[in-house]
Amino acid sequence: MTLDVVLLISGGILAILGGGILLFLSPGRYPSFLAAVALISLGLLQFGWARSIYDISGGQTWFELSLAFALPVSLSWVLLSRTLCLPPESGLPLVWQIYIVGQALCAVAAMLFVGLTPTWVSISVVKGIFVFPLRLGTFVIMGGVLLNLVLTAASFEATYLSLASKPHRAFRPALLGILIATAYFGFVGIVGLSAGQISSADIGLGWIPVSILALALPFSILQGRLVEVHVRREARPLIRTTSIAISVGILAAMIALLWMTHATGWSVARGLWVLLASGAALGIAALAISNRINRRVQRLIDPYLYRRRIGHREISERIAGAVGQTVTAAELCQIIPANVRELVGTNPVTLFLVDAHEPRFTVVASTMDPSPKVVVLTSEPLATELSRTRRAIQFRGRPDDLEYIPIYVENAAQIMACGAMCAAPITCAEELYGFLLCGGQETGSAPERPLLPTLDLLCRHYSARFDALAAVERH
Repeated sequence: MTLDVVLLISGGILAILGGGILLFLSPGRYPSFLAAVALISLGLLQFGWARSIYDISGGQTWFELSLAFALPVSLSWVLLSRTLCLPPESGLPLVWQIYIVGQALCAVAAMLFVGLTPTWVSISVVKGIFVFPLRLGTFVIMGGVLLNLVLTAASFEATYLSLASKPHRAFRPALLGILIATAYFGFVGIVGLSAGQISSADIGLGWIPVSILALALPFSILQGRLVEVHVRREARPLIRTTSIAISVGILAAMIALLWMTHATGWSVARGLWVLLASGAALGIAALAISNRINRRVQRLIDPYLYRRRIGHREISERIAGAVGQTVTAAELCQIIPANVRELVGTNPVTLFLVDAHEPRFTVVASTMDPSPKVVVLTSEPLATELSRTRRAIQFRGRPDDLEYIPIYVENAAQIMACGAMCAAPITCAEELYGFLLCGGQETGSAPERPLLPTLDLLCRHYSARFDALAAVERH
């Protein structure tokens, strides 16, 4: 018995144990049952891969049987991704019902094909590694598995982005495990389709992502009680998730690589080097040209790049001293604009809060005297963008800044009246409760700090205080 076989069996046992823990310890709800079934079936699949490598005399048959079994296994993860944390009364949309039924029929057809059709390809050995060739039918099966993997990753990501903050944090280990597993098996599948074969080494390494997922999913579901929580707003469409974008990008890169090596006669390594160099050059050009991409990259690295300059501890202490003793929301509102001006150096600062009777945000406090007499409707671009991103945004007004053109057009009057250069959202009970419209940073009025990350930090503290005051009022 080789090490690969032992590790695959160990990973399978771990996945089955994880499924059993969910089955017996998680609340008896439908998502708990689906999560247990998904993990147990994944564990059984590892036994199939182990048998393929161990019993080499019948390895090709066991390999194809395991590959066919991977289709319903991956489908169980798709079904779990469309059920976990989603309201049960919503049900599955018709398109998903058709897809799942169609894939289930394909899984039955795949098992019948492999079981009834004798294979005419044989295993080869290259440098001590078994190589399992793919025939036409298994190519189709592999394509179905890859499609399920992409949809699973995208659907879980969409759910994760739509959760409230506490279950959002609890779901992170599970999402990380899911993304690692889908990325690894997706990579193996794409390489297998391009080469027409899959090696036992690639199969054997699958115990790593399976083991990670077997530990992460039960931890997240039990620790965060995810079967009892639901998304706080409509889940993001799958076509707008990073998983779909990465999958399409990898597929396009693989097609380009295969075309390049076929047309030029280059080796795969040389073609990959040229492709990576070209991608890096295009990426640099996009950063220089596209304001949207530049903004996204900058927001990603700024909190880490300027962490020391932000001074998290100092800001937290000063905010706690300023707003920690407030007893009413009205009192807190009067403190916030001056507190932002003191800590960030922006001026003017205007605070909008949601109206209790009408779907709009009104000015409740400002460093301007008199306060601007403007309102922002909840349906207008400024409010919808802040509700969607939950991050501070900057108004640059460049000609290529197409992303914020609706804000510049429909909310121009409010931006001008408040002298705003940026906006930052404030939440309460996980919903957009208000926002700040801030002017530029004045030189020498406060320690120089990066504007948007600092505003995000301040608004998280203000949001926490509004939540605390709301909890006191409810009791």
